[in-house]
This record gives sequence, structure tokens and C-alpha cells, in this order.
Amino acid sequence: MPEIDEIKEKNGEHPYGDAGQLILLGLFLIVWVGDSFFLHLSTFLTDYLPRYIRLIFLVSCLAAAAFLFKSGHGVVSHSQRSSGLVSAGAFK
Repeated sequence: MPEIDEIKEKNGEHPYGDAGQLILLGLFLIVWVGDSFFLHLSTFLTDYLPRYIRLIFLVSCLAAAAFLFKSGHGVVSHSQRSSGLVSAGAFK
């Protein structure tokens, strides 16, 4: 049986990468359906926090996600591609 490193060198991806993502998706859906329709454990804060505080938290999380998404894709964007050696950031 070939080693995992040999397989990774052939196609650039882990051989079980897609299967792992599908398993995690299935696990997420099971937990989400179970909590949303039966357990109701993740919605307990609606009884204690006003809607405007939850909306402020939601907007803050979305802004942080947008910032991280934009900063994480700066190197692979064609418009910002560096012509020289990358000496800073995640790809240095």
C-alpha cells in the first residue's frame, strides 16, 4: 500500500479530504436538526438577551468574518499578486 505522502505528492490533496468534509457536513446537519427541532439548547439566550444585543453580536461576527476572508485572500488574488519574493504573511 503506498504511503500517504506519496499519494499527496501525486495529486496535491489528502486522499481522504473530501470524505472527511462530507462526514463533518453530515455530523453538522444531525446536530443542527436535533437541536433546532428537538432539544432547543442553542436558543436559550433568546429568553435572556434583548434582540438588539444579539443583532450587534451578529453584525460584529459578520464584520470579523468579512475582514478575515478579505485578508486571507490577498495573496491569491490576481490583482494583488506580487511579482517578487513573498517575504511576509502566511506564504513567506
